[in-house]
Amino acid sequence: PASFDFIEIKRSLGLSIAGVYHPGNLSVGGCRVQMEKLFCLINNELGQAVTHMNIRAVNFSDFWKGSDSARFISDERRFGLIDRQGKIQCFGYTYIGPFNEGVAPMALQGTVMESGGSKTYPFATLKDFSDGFYGMNIQNYECIFASPNLICKDCDWGYIDESCRMVVPPDYEIATKFKSGAGLVRKNNKWGAVNLAAEEIIQCRYDKAEFVDDGLGEVIHVELDCDNYGIIDSSGMLRVSIKYQDIKPEKEGLMAVKYQGKWGFIDILGQEVVPPVYTRVHDFNEGKAAVYNGRGWGYIDLTGDEIIPLKYSRVGDFNNNIAWVKTPKGYGYIGPDGKPLIPPNFKKAFDFQGNIARVKVGNSIRLINTKGEYATENEFEDLSSFDMYGLAVARTSFKDNIRYYLVNIKGTRITTSSFRKIFPFSEGLAAVKRKNKYGFIDSRGELVIPIQFDLVSQFSEGLAMVKIDGKCGYINKQGEFAIDPEFNKCKDFLDGKAVVFENARKGGLVDSEGDYVIKPSLNRFIAFSEGKGLIQNANKEFYFIRESGELYEGYFDKAMQFENGIALVNIDNKWGVINKYGLFVIPPKYEKIERLSNGLSKIKVNRLHGICRPDGRFIVQPIQEKVAYFNGLIQIQKGAGIGYMDLDGNWVRQMTF
Repeated sequence: PASFDFIEIKRSLGLSIAGVYHPGNLSVGGCRVQMEKLFCLINNELGQAVTHMNIRAVNFSDFWKGSDSARFISDERRFGLIDRQGKIQCFGYTYIGPFNEGVAPMALQGTVMESGGSKTYPFATLKDFSDGFYGMNIQNYECIFASPNLICKDCDWGYIDESCRMVVPPDYEIATKFKSGAGLVRKNNKWGAVNLAAEEIIQCRYDKAEFVDDGLGEVIHVELDCDNYGIIDSSGMLRVSIKYQDIKPEKEGLMAVKYQGKWGFIDILGQEVVPPVYTRVHDFNEGKAAVYNGRGWGYIDLTGDEIIPLKYSRVGDFNNNIAWVKTPKGYGYIGPDGKPLIPPNFKKAFDFQGNIARVKVGNSIRLINTKGEYATENEFEDLSSFDMYGLAVARTSFKDNIRYYLVNIKGTRITTSSFRKIFPFSEGLAAVKRKNKYGFIDSRGELVIPIQFDLVSQFSEGLAMVKIDGKCGYINKQGEFAIDPEFNKCKDFLDGKAVVFENARKGGLVDSEGDYVIKPSLNRFIAFSEGKGLIQNANKEFYFIRESGELYEGYFDKAMQFENGIALVNIDNKWGVINKYGLFVIPPKYEKIERLSNGLSKIKVNRLHGICRPDGRFIVQPIQEKVAYFNGLIQIQKGAGIGYMDLDGNWVRQMTF
């Protein structure tokens, strides 16, 4: 008919497509997917339309792969199914995945979006999502090649068959493709498996589950995460045994550690000082640490003795030999012997900073001294903690108009005007914002660099990045341009160098005089520190370069910039540490490494592994440190021991040590 803009005949399918050009887009994971056609399906044999003119895309490859139904996307951007005669079986789903073994994972409600670092499990990449759909066209080339991971936020997952019958109800956070009669599903952030009878053949209690083909068929590999940590020094020597669920940085010579759900303290040599018997703990301060036993808070000393009874509902840290506590009457303060110093007359209290503390009285913040007397008559709507300059940011508001100003330790206002925002001080100056422009004030509260910039950063090594008229450069503390604004993007100075970009991608390095050390020519220039630059290439690999631009070391899957002579790097999903010479001081064999103080690193190891069949029967219980597959045999490693089992769970070679 003349009313159609196009007709395409699908002879092998017995269907034709007829429709009109009708611009429309689908936003998937932040990527613009164009669906410029609106069409119906025509049965070739009957010569009649079998659907309304409300289809945006249809996946004919589902038919070619042997399925009796194919997925389509309606004008309302919802998924549905059609049969081989073009009849609509159902629609209204957020997502329907590809069919396998006669069923497909499907999601109700919710929104499809890019993962963006979310902990939600990705169900597909953008490429997988759009693969095989007639009428769908990804416009952004970066989206085509990067193919971001997609999640389904607030979705309920289950399975349907080719006739749209609900095989497994939508009771799960995610559902994956069926294999060997089982589908992996997740509930309450734990993995399991279901069969076609909607039975949980593997209970949802594992941290990870995946199908693995060992050469004789599919088996399911499960993991339990025991989250064990230890401490190694920069030479790679183990300082603290790998048995703790968490370790906090050292404070006053001791580190808080979590063991079997309880907290205690060890010294930096790994020796236990305070047994792990507490539900929660604070770090030590002035030789005392707040601890909680599940019934009340109190304090212990550096030897672990309980010096103040555990009887309070909330407590603060000791500063200037005084700490706040919450009692049934309100908030007050006690001394190091546990005796009351300031009555509990306050609605809320904060730690002392020198001889001053903030307290909440009614709806206002007041300042008191160590005697509990008001240090000033001034009251504040809100007040931040005092910084190293003895200054705090106060808030005032009228209706929806919120403004900020500075006060000193005496509670006296020192800025003559208010600002929309006051940033932390750095090198004696703080950035301030008024309307949509920025300037700087000094510690006297005086505006020393006029409010004129579109964007600013803190001062670092005497220079601050500023942006004006779309270009960025660097100013000194007098507000003069030390490096003219001629870059698209600038990072802070560190070790006399700063990373700058001439356009969105090409990064280089300048010194404090504005001279190029490396001309802008490097994509994804992340950071420069301790004489080494960190870069990520187009393949998402990380590497380091010298100031000359030469490759410093090999390529890594992940990497962090150098600090204190070492850098954390990742190879094959395992973390290690290299030194300034590019040599591994800690081999890449740990699941996680975090920097601690004094050159120490916190490491994580020991996931527990197991193997089960798709029917839920375990071959190897999930109690092993490592499992692997060799020609139909399962290799099991526990400590220094290695053994081999067949797929029936029988030892082929017993574990040897």
